[in-house]
Amino acid sequence: MKMFPKQLIIKALRSIGYELKKIQGPAPEPQAPTPEPFDPWMWVRETQQIRTVIDIGANTGEFAAYLSSYFQARATYAFEPLNSCRTVLGDKAAHIPNFHVFNLALSDHSTEEPLYENSYAPSSSLLHVSERHKTEFPGTDKETPATVQVRPLDELLDSRALEKNILIKIDVQGVEDRVIRGGRKIFAATQCVLIEMSFEPLYERQASFEEVHALLVELGFRFAGFKNQQLSSRSCQPLQAHCFYIRAAER
Repeated sequence: MKMFPKQLIIKALRSIGYELKKIQGPAPEPQAPTPEPFDPWMWVRETQQIRTVIDIGANTGEFAAYLSSYFQARATYAFEPLNSCRTVLGDKAAHIPNFHVFNLALSDHSTEEPLYENSYAPSSSLLHVSERHKTEFPGTDKETPATVQVRPLDELLDSRALEKNILIKIDVQGVEDRVIRGGRKIFAATQCVLIEMSFEPLYERQASFEEVHALLVELGFRFAGFKNQQLSSRSCQPLQAHCFYIRAAER
């Protein structure tokens, strides 16, 4: 029978009284649990004690539902004018306690206006998309106008009736200034704002980053950092970002 080198070595050692034995190595060191990826929402939850969530531009309500659960909010208010989102939002309202849906757009006046529903639904706005938007985001050039109700936030919610602390998330595609002007009382009672802001004009006649920033500072907020930032796929230039604002500490 043919023997392999390992078997020959074992046989030779046994002939002179030695035996090969496998030695068990030391037990591996216990591994520390993998830390959760850093997320600014952890900082907001630990420091701001949010109890009321207001999602302006809620779309289908996925983010509103997440924030409601993450902060264990006592009440959540979702504002979305797109008819295509109405059924899904209604379903969330039926299954999440104190989840209130408003199927309308927010601005600084009460009226009816055309909402330009985009072929890419999240780009829908009370404003037309700009040529820069169409270039940077192909497939957003088709718009279909539909008349929607427009109201100021201060006419719909009473700041005195909302449980503090309040978080507002705004994603309204270019009309951020109008929303803030129509909700000064609510914003003045708010602790934290997450707002999508553009550094380049992605919608016609939209307010600039500087203008929206000035409005928030006027209402007692300070810029606290970015949640994320979107760059141009063509030049890597920053185009827009979700920005955190928190109430400035009194001096």
